[in-house]
Amino acid sequence: MKKALLAITLVAAVGSAARASVVLSDTFTYPDGPIISAPSSPWVAHSGTGSMMVSNNMLVVSRSRGEDVHADLAGGPYVDSDPSIELYSSFTMVISNDSDTIGTYFSHFRGTNTGAATDFGARLFVTTSNTVTHAPVAAGMYRVSIGNGAAATNDDLLGQIDQDLSANTTYTVVTRFVPNTGLATIWLNPSFITDANATASDPGTAVAPTLQCLLLCLPPELR
Repeated sequence: MKKALLAITLVAAVGSAARASVVLSDTFTYPDGPIISAPSSPWVAHSGTGSMMVSNNMLVVSRSRGEDVHADLAGGPYVDSDPSIELYSSFTMVISNDSDTIGTYFSHFRGTNTGAATDFGARLFVTTSNTVTHAPVAAGMYRVSIGNGAAATNDDLLGQIDQDLSANTTYTVVTRFVPNTGLATIWLNPSFITDANATASDPGTAVAPTLQCLLLCLPPELR
Protein backbone atom coordinates (compact mmCIF):
# COMPACT_ATOMS: atom_id res chain seq x y z
CA MET A 1 0.00 0.00 0.00
CA LYS A 2 1.32 3.43 -0.86
CA LYS A 3 2.02 5.90 1.88
CA ALA A 4 0.50 9.35 2.21
CA LEU A 5 3.29 11.70 3.14
CA LEU A 6 3.05 15.32 4.23
CA ALA A 7 5.92 17.72 4.72
CA ILE A 8 5.15 21.01 6.46
CA THR A 9 6.67 24.21 7.74
CA LEU A 10 4.41 26.10 10.12
CA VAL A 11 3.86 29.30 12.04
CA ALA A 12 1.03 29.73 14.54
CA ALA A 13 0.13 33.27 15.58
CA VAL A 14 -2.46 35.08 17.63
CA GLY A 15 -3.82 38.34 16.28
CA SER A 16 -6.31 40.95 17.42
CA ALA A 17 -7.01 44.61 16.99
CA ALA A 18 -4.77 45.27 19.98
CA ARG A 19 -1.82 42.93 19.31
CA ALA A 20 -0.36 40.35 17.01
CA SER A 21 2.40 37.93 17.91
CA VAL A 22 3.91 34.61 16.87
CA VAL A 23 3.15 31.97 19.51
CA LEU A 24 4.72 28.96 17.77
CA SER A 25 7.09 28.74 14.82
CA ASP A 26 9.03 25.79 13.48
CA THR A 27 10.83 25.17 10.20
CA PHE A 28 11.94 21.66 11.30
CA THR A 29 15.63 22.35 10.77
CA TYR A 30 16.60 19.40 12.95
CA PRO A 31 18.83 16.40 12.29
CA ASP A 32 16.99 13.62 10.46
CA GLY A 33 15.17 11.43 12.97
CA PRO A 34 12.31 11.56 15.51
CA ILE A 35 10.85 15.03 16.07
CA ILE A 36 10.27 14.55 19.80
CA SER A 37 13.95 13.86 20.52
CA ALA A 38 15.38 16.51 18.22
CA PRO A 39 17.56 19.20 19.89
CA SER A 40 15.41 22.08 21.22
CA SER A 41 12.26 20.60 19.66
CA PRO A 42 9.05 21.95 21.27
CA TRP A 43 7.09 18.85 20.20
CA VAL A 44 6.08 16.09 22.62
CA ALA A 45 4.39 12.75 22.03
CA HIS A 46 0.61 13.01 22.27
CA SER A 47 -0.68 9.53 21.35
CA GLY A 48 -0.10 6.66 18.94
CA THR A 49 3.06 4.73 18.18
CA GLY A 50 5.82 4.93 15.56
CA SER A 51 7.82 8.16 15.82
CA MET A 52 6.89 11.14 13.65
CA MET A 53 10.07 11.88 11.73
CA VAL A 54 12.04 14.83 10.41
CA SER A 55 13.72 14.35 7.04
CA ASN A 56 15.62 16.96 5.02
CA ASN A 57 14.33 19.78 7.25
CA MET A 58 10.71 18.68 6.77
CA LEU A 59 8.30 17.02 9.16
CA VAL A 60 6.91 13.89 7.52
CA VAL A 61 3.40 12.73 8.48
CA SER A 62 3.04 9.19 7.19
CA ARG A 63 0.57 6.35 7.44
CA SER A 64 3.50 4.08 8.26
CA ARG A 65 3.99 5.93 11.57
CA GLY A 66 1.00 6.62 13.80
CA GLU A 67 2.44 8.96 16.42
CA ASP A 68 0.67 12.26 17.15
CA VAL A 69 2.67 15.20 18.50
CA HIS A 70 1.74 18.55 19.98
CA ALA A 71 3.47 21.78 20.97
CA ASP A 72 2.22 24.41 23.40
CA LEU A 73 1.33 27.90 22.21
CA ALA A 74 3.21 30.65 24.05
CA GLY A 75 0.91 32.71 26.24
CA GLY A 76 -1.86 30.11 26.22
CA PRO A 77 -4.46 29.06 26.98
CA TYR A 78 -6.46 31.38 24.72
CA VAL A 79 -9.94 31.68 26.17
CA ASP A 80 -13.27 31.81 24.37
CA SER A 81 -14.45 34.76 26.47
CA ASP A 82 -12.17 37.18 24.62
CA PRO A 83 -13.76 38.05 21.23
CA SER A 84 -10.56 39.79 20.07
CA ILE A 85 -8.49 36.58 19.95
CA GLU A 86 -7.88 35.01 16.54
CA LEU A 87 -5.49 32.09 16.15
CA TYR A 88 -3.80 31.69 12.76
CA SER A 89 -1.70 28.84 11.45
CA SER A 90 0.34 28.84 8.26
CA PHE A 91 1.59 25.60 6.72
CA THR A 92 3.96 25.23 3.80
CA MET A 93 3.13 21.72 2.71
CA VAL A 94 3.55 19.15 -0.03
CA ILE A 95 1.59 15.93 -0.37
CA SER A 96 3.98 13.42 -1.85
CA ASN A 97 1.27 10.86 -2.61
CA ASP A 98 -2.52 11.32 -2.61
CA SER A 99 -3.42 7.62 -2.51
CA ASP A 100 -4.69 7.56 1.09
CA THR A 101 -5.93 11.09 1.64
CA ILE A 102 -9.71 10.67 1.46
CA GLY A 103 -11.10 12.59 4.40
CA THR A 104 -7.90 12.66 6.43
CA TYR A 105 -7.13 15.44 8.91
CA PHE A 106 -3.59 16.15 10.04
CA SER A 107 -3.70 19.22 12.26
CA HIS A 108 -5.85 21.14 14.70
CA PHE A 109 -5.63 23.36 17.76
CA ARG A 110 -6.32 21.59 21.04
CA GLY A 111 -7.55 22.99 24.32
CA THR A 112 -7.38 22.28 28.05
CA ASN A 113 -10.39 19.97 28.37
CA THR A 114 -10.18 16.18 28.30
CA GLY A 115 -12.43 13.22 27.50
CA ALA A 116 -15.81 13.90 25.90
CA ALA A 117 -15.36 17.65 26.37
CA THR A 118 -12.03 17.81 24.51
CA ASP A 119 -11.98 21.05 22.57
CA PHE A 120 -10.52 21.13 19.09
CA GLY A 121 -10.38 24.02 16.64
CA ALA A 122 -9.55 24.44 12.95
CA ARG A 123 -9.22 20.77 12.01
CA LEU A 124 -7.34 20.74 8.70
CA PHE A 125 -8.16 18.04 6.12
CA VAL A 126 -6.71 16.76 2.88
CA THR A 127 -9.27 14.95 0.77
CA THR A 128 -10.07 13.59 -2.66
CA SER A 129 -13.72 14.64 -2.32
CA ASN A 130 -15.07 17.86 -3.86
CA THR A 131 -17.66 19.19 -1.39
CA VAL A 132 -18.17 22.49 -3.24
CA THR A 133 -19.49 21.52 -6.68
CA HIS A 134 -19.42 17.72 -6.21
CA ALA A 135 -17.58 17.33 -9.49
CA PRO A 136 -14.98 14.54 -9.51
CA VAL A 137 -11.53 15.46 -8.30
CA ALA A 138 -9.03 14.71 -11.05
CA ALA A 139 -6.95 11.56 -10.65
CA GLY A 140 -3.74 12.21 -8.76
CA MET A 141 -5.06 15.44 -7.22
CA TYR A 142 -6.59 16.44 -3.88
CA ARG A 143 -8.24 19.31 -2.00
CA VAL A 144 -7.80 21.06 1.35
CA SER A 145 -10.65 21.69 3.78
CA ILE A 146 -11.22 23.06 7.28
CA GLY A 147 -13.59 21.99 10.05
CA ASN A 148 -14.60 23.96 13.12
CA GLY A 149 -14.12 21.21 15.70
CA ALA A 150 -13.94 17.57 16.71
CA ALA A 151 -17.27 16.78 15.03
CA ALA A 152 -15.89 17.73 11.60
CA THR A 153 -15.81 14.94 9.03
CA ASN A 154 -15.30 14.85 5.29
CA ASP A 155 -18.72 16.24 4.34
CA ASP A 156 -20.44 19.35 3.01
CA LEU A 157 -20.11 21.17 6.34
CA LEU A 158 -16.40 21.65 5.87
CA GLY A 159 -15.00 24.83 4.43
CA GLN A 160 -13.18 23.78 1.27
CA ILE A 161 -10.96 25.67 -1.16
CA ASP A 162 -12.56 25.21 -4.60
CA GLN A 163 -9.37 24.12 -6.33
CA ASP A 164 -7.85 20.74 -7.17
CA LEU A 165 -4.24 20.56 -5.97
CA SER A 166 -1.37 18.53 -7.39
CA ALA A 167 0.72 15.99 -5.51
CA ASN A 168 4.44 16.83 -5.17
CA THR A 169 3.68 20.57 -5.37
CA THR A 170 4.31 23.01 -2.52
CA TYR A 171 1.38 25.09 -1.25
CA THR A 172 0.88 27.52 1.61
CA VAL A 173 -2.28 26.86 3.61
CA VAL A 174 -3.40 29.45 6.18
CA THR A 175 -6.11 28.82 8.77
CA ARG A 176 -7.87 31.04 11.30
CA PHE A 177 -9.76 29.94 14.39
CA VAL A 178 -11.77 32.30 16.60
CA PRO A 179 -12.36 30.68 20.02
CA ASN A 180 -15.19 33.09 20.84
CA THR A 181 -17.29 32.00 17.84
CA GLY A 182 -15.84 28.53 17.24
CA LEU A 183 -15.45 29.31 13.51
CA ALA A 184 -12.54 28.12 11.33
CA THR A 185 -11.51 29.63 7.98
CA ILE A 186 -9.00 28.49 5.37
CA TRP A 187 -6.96 30.24 2.63
CA LEU A 188 -4.70 28.81 -0.07
CA ASN A 189 -1.55 30.73 -1.06
CA PRO A 190 -2.99 34.02 0.22
CA SER A 191 -1.42 37.47 0.02
CA PHE A 192 -4.14 39.29 1.96
CA ILE A 193 -6.85 38.35 4.43
CA THR A 194 -9.41 39.47 1.84
CA ASP A 195 -8.25 36.79 -0.64
CA ALA A 196 -10.59 33.90 -1.48
CA ASN A 197 -11.30 31.72 1.54
CA ALA A 198 -13.81 29.23 2.97
CA THR A 199 -15.35 28.94 6.45
CA ALA A 200 -16.66 25.70 7.94
CA SER A 201 -20.23 25.28 9.14
CA ASP A 202 -20.01 22.06 11.18
CA PRO A 203 -21.29 22.33 14.78
CA GLY A 204 -17.81 22.22 16.28
CA THR A 205 -17.24 20.86 19.78
CA ALA A 206 -19.68 20.55 22.65
CA VAL A 207 -17.87 23.21 24.70
CA ALA A 208 -16.36 26.56 23.91
CA PRO A 209 -12.66 26.08 23.10
CA THR A 210 -9.90 27.28 25.40
CA LEU A 211 -6.88 26.51 23.25
CA GLN A 212 -3.32 25.89 24.37
CA CYS A 213 -1.46 23.82 21.77
CA LEU A 214 -1.18 22.79 18.13
CA LEU A 215 -1.59 19.08 17.43
CA LEU A 216 -0.17 17.36 14.35
CA CYS A 217 -1.65 13.94 13.84
CA LEU A 218 -2.73 11.05 11.67
CA PRO A 219 -6.33 9.94 12.31
CA PRO A 220 -6.63 6.61 14.17
CA GLU A 221 -8.60 5.05 11.31
CA LEU A 222 -5.64 5.53 8.98
CA ARG A 223 -2.90 4.15 11.21
